[in-house]
Amino acid sequence: MQIWQLLEGIPGADLSGSPATPIRGLAYDSRSIEPGYLFAALRGQKSDGNEFLDQAIDKGAVAVLSHRDAGRFARKVAWVRVDNERRGLALAARNYYGRPDGRLAMIGVTGTNGKTTVCFLLESILKEAGLKPCLLGTVLYRYNRDETRAGRTTPESLDLY
Repeated sequence: MQIWQLLEGIPGADLSGSPATPIRGLAYDSRSIEPGYLFAALRGQKSDGNEFLDQAIDKGAVAVLSHRDAGRFARKVAWVRVDNERRGLALAARNYYGRPDGRLAMIGVTGTNGKTTVCFLLESILKEAGLKPCLLGTVLYRYNRDETRAGRTTPESLDLY
């Protein structure tokens, strides 16, 4: 996929670099970068993904999505400046994976207490109804018999795709 396709529908996305830059994957953790990937430099409570740009580029990132301007990286990679990098990553992932949300039904569970219990109950009910639910919770991610411990209590948008 070329980067211009990835950016369709992202409000205010400002691309510096070739719109034909091929993108082979997406990552928000610089340790997960592979050659040809776009690195989403997300701001967090304890760190800022922009602190890991050198590492991501050294590992093969060909593009960066950030709330900052390209600065010294302008000639190294394609740069996508957005106002909200989390929203930008969510929409880029949606495009990259072929807009699967248009083919899926989703149920979100919020609140202070009981979310995990409600999610497990819903999963059981949906299975009994002959459906194939995917469970994404604070404890684990599960689809059919594949199960992975949740790495964080709130997954990033890319993890949902």
